[in-house]
Amino acid sequence: MVQTQVLSVRDPRWSNEERKTIDCFITTNTLKEEVPFTASPYDSELHGRDVFYRCMNEEFGPIAESNKVVEVEGEPPELPEKYITLQRFIEFANNENASKSPRAITMVWGAFLEEELINKLKVWYEANPDVNPPKRYIFEQVIDNAQRKGVISSTEQAKYHAIREIRNRAAHDWDFSIESEGVKKHLLFLYESDHSSTSQYIEDLGFLISMIYAGSCGFLVMKLIDS
Repeated sequence: MVQTQVLSVRDPRWSNEERKTIDCFITTNTLKEEVPFTASPYDSELHGRDVFYRCMNEEFGPIAESNKVVEVEGEPPELPEKYITLQRFIEFANNENASKSPRAITMVWGAFLEEELINKLKVWYEANPDVNPPKRYIFEQVIDNAQRKGVISSTEQAKYHAIREIRNRAAHDWDFSIESEGVKKHLLFLYESDHSSTSQYIEDLGFLISMIYAGSCGFLVMKLIDS
């Protein structure tokens, strides 16, 4: 698997007054441009932990104080209910990412995305009781049904099917690889749809699954949650 190499770091600043994470800007060998980054000593990725400790050693200059407003009085705001499941899933997905298993990452993200789309479609049926819901929710049919009902767009429909095809190959090919039927084509489609302006295309299954496939799943999940 391609290892992320940090090429530059600038403007480190404490994320908040608790000083548990550090905001900065980084460039890496996998990105096309500099991006904002939050470094943490508990990052599931080695480069995230490395940036944190290098900042702590002031390799990139002194760490500036947080410029974020901190609430002094009252209880901190509760996380909206619709984000609680997502937060739990992200913690679980980070553990899978740390395992560096493309198959595991593929299955976990694909399963979560399918579940969220089914839940969204069920909400549509509840709001339209004159339409009979299906007896079974099969992912391929759910995708097309959601597009016909206006739950997702035709552009999103194509991304869902690409993700579904990749997940199917991960589930059924004991030697799952970038050469598995359709995998390279679908990963390239997701890259060109969502990531080509910021990330390099590196033909490595581990990189493409953890960065491109999971990234596209994340975009679609957030669209469902926020819509």
